[in-house]
Order: sequence, then C-alpha cells, then structure tokens
Amino acid sequence: MRKFTFVIMTCLVGMLCQAQEHLDFMGIPMKGAMEEFVYRLITEKHCEPNGKYDFEDYNLKVETQKMVGDFEMFKNCKLYVRRIKGLDEVSSVFVEVDATSYDKDKYEKFIEYYDKKYGAHTISFDEYQWDIKGGRITTWEKGALYVISYTNQAEFDARSKVAADMMSESIKEIMNERKERETIREICGIPFGSSYETAREILENKFGEPQDTSDKTTLVYKNKNYAGVLFDYILFLFQSDGRKSYFNGCIFALDAKSLNDAERKQEMLYKQLSSKYTISFVYDDNKNKIYGGGFPPIKDAKIGFTIDILKYDRSEFQLLYTTPYSVRLRYGEYNYIKEEF
Repeated sequence: MRKFTFVIMTCLVGMLCQAQEHLDFMGIPMKGAMEEFVYRLITEKHCEPNGKYDFEDYNLKVETQKMVGDFEMFKNCKLYVRRIKGLDEVSSVFVEVDATSYDKDKYEKFIEYYDKKYGAHTISFDEYQWDIKGGRITTWEKGALYVISYTNQAEFDARSKVAADMMSESIKEIMNERKERETIREICGIPFGSSYETAREILENKFGEPQDTSDKTTLVYKNKNYAGVLFDYILFLFQSDGRKSYFNGCIFALDAKSLNDAERKQEMLYKQLSSKYTISFVYDDNKNKIYGGGFPPIKDAKIGFTIDILKYDRSEFQLLYTTPYSVRLRYGEYNYIKEEF
C-alpha cells in the first residue's frame, strides 16, 4: 500500500512540474515574482536596472523593468523584463542588441547556436522562432537592432483571451449594427403594431378600398403595384386582444403557372430584397427553397420575412385558385399579444 501511494505521489508531482514548466532566460527560470527574477539578474548576471514604465498593448497592461547587461555572445544589451498585469510571474523578456556593434556573421552564429540548443528554427514573417516547452523564443532584425524575445505560455494565453474577447465584442458590434439596419419596422408605410383603423386609413389613401372588409383580421388587395412589382394579392393581417388590434403581418403573393415560373419569380424577389437584407435559405419538404432574412420588429419572433413557394393541391387549385403555384413574400405573423393563465 505504501509503495502504491508513493507511485501516485510521484505521478502527481511529475504532472505538476509539467504543468508549471517555464522558459529559462540565461539559466534563470521565468517564474515567480517579477521582483525576484530581476533580483537574480542583478546578483547572478550582473545586469543593471535602468528604470521602469508601464504601457498598454492591445488592452493588456504591461509592467516593464528596463535593464542593461550582457546576453549570450552580445555585450551591453538593453533588457526589458515584462509582466502582464493580472499574472503572478514574469511573462516575457525582450533583448535589444546594437546591430552596428556586430557583423551579420555574429547574428547568424547566434541562430546556429540556438538551433543546436533548442532544435531547428521555423520562420514566420521574417522572424526566427523556437517553440519549446513553456513558451517561445523569437528573434528578428529591427532597423539597427537584433531583437530576441522570450515569451512564456502564460502571456500567449492572456493575449489569446484578450484577442478572443475583442473579436467577440467586434462581432457583437457588427451584429448590433446589422440588426439596427435590417430590423423591419413597417411595410407599405404602416408601422407594425398599428391598429386596424390606422392601417386601413393609410391603405385606403394608398390603394383605395380593400376587397373584403367583413372582419377586422384581414385587409385584401388584388393586382396592386408595390416597389415596382405587380402583385396578384397583398394581404394585411391583424390580431386583437378584444380591446386593441395590431397590424402583425403582411403577405405579398404572385401567381405562378408552373414550378419554373414560381422559381423565377421567387429569385426575382430574393434579388430585390438581398440588396437591403442578409438572406439565407433552407429547403422545404418539396425541395423548394425558403428564403429568410431581416430582423422582426418584436423580440420574441425569430425572423423578419420569408420568401417561399406554395403548391396548391388539385382540389384547391380547381376550386379556389387560378394557378397551381403561388410565390409568397411573408412578413410575420408577429405576436403582439401576450396571453397567460
């Protein structure tokens, strides 16, 4: 039992050590408090402090300790020991080497030395990189400088999180702008949610008397031109809670003699609306497209409008309709009435 426990403890220690792996900079592990790391550079590597400053980098606040000291085969380099605020340890060290003091061969020998020490480098955007356990070492030429950076994995993780948050905020902002731009608030000059009486007055001024006024749930017009399209039917739909009425839907319909005729007219409507709205589609049970787009005027609805093809069965077609197909541009029906027990 004691042997078994010892094996478990050994495995746990090994896992913890692996999880806490850090880069070494000049033989000093980049872990623990930044002050302790700087102290070791001073006492063990004879580096000299040269001031402190803070700055913000892509929404990350970075504390920096400037130092001067020797690094590898280079003398009197500028060192920048950095810690991202919120992290408990040194997150990166940058070294600037005065390239005018060394010929290019010296820099190339440094790269060869690191290739032997850490394995063959990779090149990304003119930077030499060594990905090792705990982080990455990178070097590149910047004007009259050679720059070498040591970056712990903790800094990469922090930067990835900030980038993801910024992307999320950017996407959210884009979606909010799109929603504001593509929300359907009215049609034919009638704001959705208007009363039956208000809508009818506007429509009579625009289209004249409706076809059917037997109830207050629908106003029907035939052969009316709207937005440059002659529709066979336009239906304005209303719902009522018994006291108030609400304009909650509208259907623009085009008769079609065949499926090809219906698909042609559907594509015509799609092209006209796609200049203003972001539109996607799915297929219905008959393998016909159903286009959908826009944002509804109320929160609970899922989509602003659809463009579909309706096929009448034989008895309906023969008794009620003049063509076997209809193309519908349908807004709503949006639900303005909340009924609860």
